[in-house]
Amino acid sequence: MKHFLIFLSLVLVSFSTFAQKQDIDGVKDIDPEVLAYYKKCEQNKKLPIIIPMSDTLMKMADRTNDHRTHCAALCERAYYYYRHDIQDSAELVTNEVKRYARKYNSPKHYYWIWNMQIDYLSLKHYYQSALEQLQLMYEEAKEENSEEGLVQSYYSLSKTYERLGNYKQAYSYDSLLLDFSIKNVPETYNLDSYFRHSVDMLCKLKRYDEIPAIIKLGRNYCKRESQGYAMDCAEANYYLAINQPRSAEPFVRNIEYAFGNRPTAFQYTK
Repeated sequence: MKHFLIFLSLVLVSFSTFAQKQDIDGVKDIDPEVLAYYKKCEQNKKLPIIIPMSDTLMKMADRTNDHRTHCAALCERAYYYYRHDIQDSAELVTNEVKRYARKYNSPKHYYWIWNMQIDYLSLKHYYQSALEQLQLMYEEAKEENSEEGLVQSYYSLSKTYERLGNYKQAYSYDSLLLDFSIKNVPETYNLDSYFRHSVDMLCKLKRYDEIPAIIKLGRNYCKRESQGYAMDCAEANYYLAINQPRSAEPFVRNIEYAFGNRPTAFQYTK
């Protein structure tokens, strides 16, 4: 019997903590030309060309006083530096994003970049530093009553404890995250990632009976096409975990169709 093994990597940006999505499409007053160029930047964010492209995007944003897109351009640059392990440059840009986001009241980007920094530390196995930064971020978000900050804190805590192998603790933060997000920010762009990660943790804990209800709830809230792929991934992972590869196949095909022949998306072994 063939058992499919699912691997989610940084290549699948939509499903990665390290690169949670920036919802710039939903900004109603963004200049169409700026938005079009931002999308080009998104397509090239893994390549060195993103450095001069982010400069261009910032200049375009500045001409229309678009502080949100200026922040997003800086985040694109930081993503490249973190992804390619250029730590000094990444930290410089992170601090620049945080200063700019504070100045122009953009908590989304302030906590988004802080989360990226923490995730980098966690991926590099600097767990103590990651947890210290997480504690600072959580306390600051709680003091400010920042919905964005609390969401990022819960998700980062879950991912960090997952990497430490403490799946029970990771899922406890997933539960807090889902409950908080649904009650306070149900339209958050990354809600699909939170549902998918909850399913992943329940699979690792072998608490399979709880998963169908989580998937059903996720389908109800995650309406965007890209979010649907994340839920397909979660459902495929569930069926694979309970040794039902035939039930997983339709969801596997959906994702492979969406993402093409990327070798890190799915593999199977005999």
